[in-house]
Amino acid sequence: MSEKRNFLFRHFLKPEKKRLILLPKIFLYFIIFGVAFTAFALVKDSQRVSLQGNLKDILAVQTCVDTCVLDGITDCVSDTHVHTCGYFSAVNPCLSWSEAKLCSGVTTCGFGNCNDGQKPAWGCINGQCDYNCVDDIVCSGATPTPTPTSTCVNQCSSQATRCADSINIQTCGANSANSPCLGWENQTPCGGGTGCGSESCSNYQRPVWKCQSDKCSFDCVQDSTCGSATSDSGNNIICGDGICGSGENISCPEDCDRGDITVLVMGRKAGTNDWKDIVSASPRDKLQIQITVANRTKRDFSNATVTATLPDIIIYERNLIVGGETSRSDVRYGVDLGLFPSGEEKSITFNVSVSSGAKVKTEADISGAVQAENSAASDTLKTIVNSASNGAAWYIWLIAILVLAGIFVAFFILKARSQM
Repeated sequence: MSEKRNFLFRHFLKPEKKRLILLPKIFLYFIIFGVAFTAFALVKDSQRVSLQGNLKDILAVQTCVDTCVLDGITDCVSDTHVHTCGYFSAVNPCLSWSEAKLCSGVTTCGFGNCNDGQKPAWGCINGQCDYNCVDDIVCSGATPTPTPTSTCVNQCSSQATRCADSINIQTCGANSANSPCLGWENQTPCGGGTGCGSESCSNYQRPVWKCQSDKCSFDCVQDSTCGSATSDSGNNIICGDGICGSGENISCPEDCDRGDITVLVMGRKAGTNDWKDIVSASPRDKLQIQITVANRTKRDFSNATVTATLPDIIIYERNLIVGGETSRSDVRYGVDLGLFPSGEEKSITFNVSVSSGAKVKTEADISGAVQAENSAASDTLKTIVNSASNGAAWYIWLIAILVLAGIFVAFFILKARSQM
C-alpha cells in the first residue's frame, strides 16, 4: 500500500469510533468556513463599490478640462441671470461655471446713478449684474390727472366692440374731446390679409372679411386667381378646398396643416450615431440631447424660446449648439431662437450626464418645450437609468464551488472507507 494510503488509514480511515466521528465534523467545519468567508466578502463588497466610485472620481480629476478661463469672472446666462467661473467641486481641480443666479439688488428711488424720479431695474449687462435707471411714477410723485366732474354717462365699456353692420365695426372710447365719457367711435371696415393663402386660408383661397358677433372675422373662399385645386388620389377629395378629408392628411398639406408649432426631443449615448426617443443609460454615462422645433403655421414669429427641464438625476454639461453654432446660453433657462419663419425647422443640442448616485433602476424624463408668442408645444424623452452593479455575482460561483468541493471530499472519504 502506498505511503499516501497508509497515512490516510493511520490518521482518518481506521475504523475507530473517535476518528470516524471526526470525519463529518471536518466536513462541517469546511462548509462553515466557506459560508462565513462568503458572508464577510459580501459585506466588504459594498465598501469596495463605494471606493471604486471614489477612485473613478479621482481618475476623472486627472482628465478634467477647464470650461472657463479665470477664477472669479462672471458672464451672462440670459438677460436676467449670471454665473461665475471658479472651483466648485471637492474632487475636481478644474475651473467650471456655477449655477445661474438671478441678478437683483436695491430698488429704491434715487439709488446710485438714478435721479429722484427713477429706480434701478436689475439685469445681466456686459457679463455682470448691473442696473439701468428707469422712470417710475411713484418715485416722481406724480399723480393722475383727476377726471373732470361731468354729468355725462358712459355709453359703453372701454375698448368694447360692436358691429355697425355686416362689414364695419365700432370701438368704445373717448369719442369727443369735450366729453370725458365713453362712447362709440366712428366705424371702421373689418380687414386684414386678403392675398392667396393669407391668414389661415389654403393657397387656393382668399379671406373675405366680415363683422359677426361684435368682432371681425373672415371666411376662406375659393378663388380661381389663386390657382386650381386638384382631386386627391382619385377619391373625389378636393385638395385646396379648406377641408381635410379622409386620406388627405399627407397628400394635401394645404387643407390638413393644423397650423401648430411642433417639438421633438431625442437622445443618444456619447459616441453613438442613432437618435432615439427612449435612451437606456447607467450612472456616469454621457448623453447628447437634441430638441427639434418646427413652425407648421402660416405665420412668421418674431421670436421663439426653447426650454429644457432636467430631473435631479440628470446633470447639465453645457456644450449647447443652436442651429449649428455654439451658444453660451443655458437651455434650462430658455434659448431664444430669434426670427422663426413659417415652414422653418431648427435644432439645438446639448450634453448631459447621469449622476453617479443612482442606486436603483429608475426613469428620468427629459422635457423640451417651445413658446412662440401665443403658440406652444412640448415633448418628453424617456431615459431609463440602470442601477450600478454590485459585483455580487462571483460570490454565487464561490458558494457553488465550495458545495461541490464538500461533496467531492465526502465522496472520496466514503469510497476510501468502503475499501478498508
